[in-house]
Amino acid sequence: MSLAVILSWLTTYKYFILLPTAIVEGPIIAVLAGFLVYLGAMNFYVAYLVVILGDFIGDILYYAIGALFSRSFIMKHGHYFGVTPERYVDLEARFKKHPLKILLFGKFSHVFGGATLVVSGMIRMNLWKFILYTTAGTLPKTLVFLVLGFFFGRSYELINSYINYGSYIILAVFVVFVAGYYLIPKILKKRS
Repeated sequence: MSLAVILSWLTTYKYFILLPTAIVEGPIIAVLAGFLVYLGAMNFYVAYLVVILGDFIGDILYYAIGALFSRSFIMKHGHYFGVTPERYVDLEARFKKHPLKILLFGKFSHVFGGATLVVSGMIRMNLWKFILYTTAGTLPKTLVFLVLGFFFGRSYELINSYINYGSYIILAVFVVFVAGYYLIPKILKKRS
């Protein structure tokens, strides 16, 4: 489905379409809502609250999906999708040590957002902490995308491509960081 079709639906049905589309795809929908605010077709505050609600519902759904997959399931079947028991235990420890950092990183990187939310459910993170931390990321993120849509909404397709490019850049930096974190000690150990 093209962004133009979604924009047409948003123009016609406004908040009734804004909520379900925000659940599925928050950032670009917030940009489109900002554009409709600029055109006078939506109220800024209502659009902001509806997009936040949609993002919140989506986050809770991801958390619930993660909660359905128990630790024993991951330990038994995780190797089918690249998660060894050792890797899961390491991930769980890191997540419990730095939940706010990881969730905010997930919220602001389009690439890792869903995965961090699912892992939160898998490790049974306290639901109230989860809600607090994800909301801390959602409020400014939604505001930024609404304002972008308000000022640059006519370029929503270009903005969508920039969101994707930014996600790839964040992914590349993350991969380099993780590779360096694991490979440099091994290289230094071999040289010793």
